[in-house]
Amino acid sequence: MQCATATANFNSYDLWHSHLGHPNPQTMWHATCATNGIEKLDIPMKTPLCSDCQIGKMPSRSFPFSDKWADKILEMVHCDLVEFPILSYNRHKYCLMIIDDYSGYGMVCLLRLKSDTATTFSTWVTWAEKQTGHSLLRVHSDRGGEFMVTIFKTFLSSKGVEQQLSILDHPQTKWSRRKVQLDLTWERRNHAPRSMSTEESLELCSWHCSPCL
Repeated sequence: MQCATATANFNSYDLWHSHLGHPNPQTMWHATCATNGIEKLDIPMKTPLCSDCQIGKMPSRSFPFSDKWADKILEMVHCDLVEFPILSYNRHKYCLMIIDDYSGYGMVCLLRLKSDTATTFSTWVTWAEKQTGHSLLRVHSDRGGEFMVTIFKTFLSSKGVEQQLSILDHPQTKWSRRKVQLDLTWERRNHAPRSMSTEESLELCSWHCSPCL
C-alpha cells in the first residue's frame, strides 16, 4: 500500500516543487519539459500557498541610510572578500576589497589563497598609514573566517585597531556609506537555499556551499 501511494504521488506538484528547490510554477514547467524521466506535471492554475517559500523568499526590510561617517582618513575602513567563479590568468581566486569610509578611496587586492587575507591586509595598512600620515582606527567587516582567524585579530590588537562586525546574514550592514556589491544579488541567489533549509529545519549556514548557489 505504501509503494502504491508513493507511485501515485510521484509526479505531484508539491513533491517536485520541494525537490527542485521551491521554484515558481513557470520554472517548474520549463524544468519538466526539458528533463527526461519526469512526466509533464499537472501544475494547478492557482498554486497552493507554500509556507516555506513565504519564509525563505521574504525580502528583508530596507536598512535606513546611516549618516555616521568617518571624520578623517583611516578612521574606518570597510573590508570584504569576494571569491571569483574561476581562476584568473595569474591564478588568483579571491579579491580583497578595502574602502576608506571618509574618502571613499578603494583598493582591490588579488589573492590566490583565502589564508593570504591577513598578510595582504597588514601590508596595505603599512602602505596606507605611510602614505596618508594617519593611523588606522577601526575595521568594519563581515564574520567570514578570513576576518575571524587568530592572525588577523592579533594584527589588529597589535595596532590597537577596533574591529566592528556586521550582523550575521545581513550583508546590507557591510557598507554603511560605500556599496560595491548589490544586495539584490545576494538576496536572489539565496532564495532556494533559504526555502529548502526552512523546509528541513536547517540553519542557513549549512546551505551556503550548496551547488544551487
